[in-house]
Amino acid sequence: MKCIQRKSESLPSVVNRRQRPYHPSFSRAARGLLVLAATILLLGMVTSGAVGGAQPRGVSFTASIGDVVWETEIIDQTGKFENMTDRSLQFDGDGKPHIVFGGDHLYHAYWDGSRWQMDTVDGATGVGQYASLAIVTTTSPKRTYLHISYYDATNGDLKYAYWDGSQWTITTIDSNGDVGKHTSIALDKNRNPRISYYNATEGDLKYAYWSGSQWITETVDESRDVGAYTSLALDSNGNPHISYYDISNAALKYARWTGSQWVIRTIDGKDSVGQHSSLAIDSNNKIHISYYDATNDALKYATGSGDSWNTETIDSSGRVGKFTSIGLSGTTPHISYFDDLYDRLMYTTKSGADWSVRVIDDEDQVGFYTSLVVRSGKVYISYYDYTNQDIKFAQGSGTSWDIDSIGAVRPIGTYTDIVLDGNQRPHLCYYDEGSQELKYARWDGNRWINMMVDNSGNVGKHCSITLGSNGNPHISYYNESNADLMYAFWDGSKWVREVADAGGKVGEYTSIVLNANGNPYISYRDMDNTSLKFANRDASGWHQTTVDNDGDVGWYTDMVMASDGFSPHISYYDQSNDRLKHAYWKVDRWVVEVVDSAGSPGKNSSIDLDSNNYPHIAYYESDAGDLKYAKWNGNTFEIQTVDSTANVGKYASLALNASNVPHISYYDTTNSVLKFAYWLGTSWHIQVVDSNDVGKYNALALDAQGLPHISYYDQANQALKYAKGTYFVQGELYLPLVSHAP
Repeated sequence: MKCIQRKSESLPSVVNRRQRPYHPSFSRAARGLLVLAATILLLGMVTSGAVGGAQPRGVSFTASIGDVVWETEIIDQTGKFENMTDRSLQFDGDGKPHIVFGGDHLYHAYWDGSRWQMDTVDGATGVGQYASLAIVTTTSPKRTYLHISYYDATNGDLKYAYWDGSQWTITTIDSNGDVGKHTSIALDKNRNPRISYYNATEGDLKYAYWSGSQWITETVDESRDVGAYTSLALDSNGNPHISYYDISNAALKYARWTGSQWVIRTIDGKDSVGQHSSLAIDSNNKIHISYYDATNDALKYATGSGDSWNTETIDSSGRVGKFTSIGLSGTTPHISYFDDLYDRLMYTTKSGADWSVRVIDDEDQVGFYTSLVVRSGKVYISYYDYTNQDIKFAQGSGTSWDIDSIGAVRPIGTYTDIVLDGNQRPHLCYYDEGSQELKYARWDGNRWINMMVDNSGNVGKHCSITLGSNGNPHISYYNESNADLMYAFWDGSKWVREVADAGGKVGEYTSIVLNANGNPYISYRDMDNTSLKFANRDASGWHQTTVDNDGDVGWYTDMVMASDGFSPHISYYDQSNDRLKHAYWKVDRWVVEVVDSAGSPGKNSSIDLDSNNYPHIAYYESDAGDLKYAKWNGNTFEIQTVDSTANVGKYASLALNASNVPHISYYDTTNSVLKFAYWLGTSWHIQVVDSNDVGKYNALALDAQGLPHISYYDQANQALKYAKGTYFVQGELYLPLVSHAP
């Protein structure tokens, strides 16, 4: 799947981790002022008990000389969803269910015939609450179209997403005040969307529809505070009918369009009623509404048309009736709802004059946010499992029900990489395992902005990121579905994606840099030929070269550009001979050499160049389970063991500061923690950055002051995390710009 984002975003200029940057030297006086200012800043943060401001962050204070004070935060995590609607669940023309939901982002889950798949529809921050779904499937051509209305909590807007069979288009429909909560969507006979929603600023019920050329919005009811819990359906003439809650009078209200005007009436004003309303229309254009009686903690039902209405209480046992959803089989109502007393999913249907009430699911705390569909005599219900923070799907009839979890909480944040721009702000690429897509995040100075880059298949593993001179991101990654090497870049308004190599099974372990002309270079593994490959793009297109095919090579590639802008260096693992290798471009050819062959070195390698363009490499030695470091002194590689405590060194990431001092982030497998090491001048200083099952897939970048920034995977929360640090040395806050290299 592809996504079009209509809003253009400009990005700042770049300081590139993968190309040797120029750092101006600091005078002793300037460094002293910087130390003093930073010390005052930190003391203020300690006094207030918090670090940061725009985003909540965890802070680790340490006392050892040379230790780092780390700020950590979760950047992206699935499963943050709430306020699903009674129309979250729908079926396509092939009989496959689709569910929409959100909160941190807007998600779409669907059954592909064998398992639940999940996409991120809108990767913007704080979107997806109150999502409502409508689907139409055409026969000629055979295509399924999806329409989603939802709330943007960050901006207080009503948004709309449309799947045209090949890509998502995202539109903001209404941004006039805090609008878009309690949305409900339906399609007319021309497949044009119509949406009811709540204007929280004015306390009004609003309605939007697509005319065929533009969105038109109007206010339906503006009598005091009305319009929450809307539910919309169209009759056989295409006229809209809306049930909703009158907040001021605690009543159930109903609005219908006659073809020339809105007619509004109160259906039930006895006690406090009308929340969680759900509306359906039968073939006789008779209206059916389920809703919650808050006074009596009961489920109620209203049916009628025009001025003739009947209301009744269906279930008043305990505390029941929230999160109702109604569907019809002919004229027979079926209703799902929540039992708040026993935390369970309930279902009722009417047979003659009697209602039969059943418990569908009482495992843990379940039954929030129900959405019900009746199809071919069978009932389907999606709902929220609070205990497991998941969405469940029940199907059945009578006493026979099958229940499944869709797995909405899935790993996100593996295969991460990080780079800093000219404003020292981080940009990240990462893989969303749940959606099997490539994602991108950046810090704009106030908040994280998350975007979906590519979701056309299983894409995004082995991603690598760099920035152009204009600050726009360039990303290389692996398309596992097609076994291709991929390349994507932001052109200022949208993501542009290209296949960089489709010659066989290629594209694992990618690493990207840009040359002096801004053209991409990518190192990667050719799995078919077990070789190290290199791809570059120029005005004529993509070109591929085999760098090394001596045995099974090309694992764990990492690449950095020399200061001339045209001479890349690559570190990688030779699996056939269990050794670390280094390849670099010299004038007109590739030079390949062995760096370390003692034990089993070379996995998870990471390379950087010093001010002499000499390579430094951090890597994992798997026989001993050690983190190792190699640096070229002009004649040979000097090799050190950085950390040998327990099994350490996987996912090593290396960066040199302006004084050529190495800094390394890495994973401690034994203790499941993220660690960080840097050279003090005579020894390595090592500390834990973050604990509690975190640290895989980490990537390190240093800013212009030499401060570390790390992206990494939080296994415990299945989330992408970010850490930023500042140094303590001899009781002062110290920026390590002048340490002596090892």
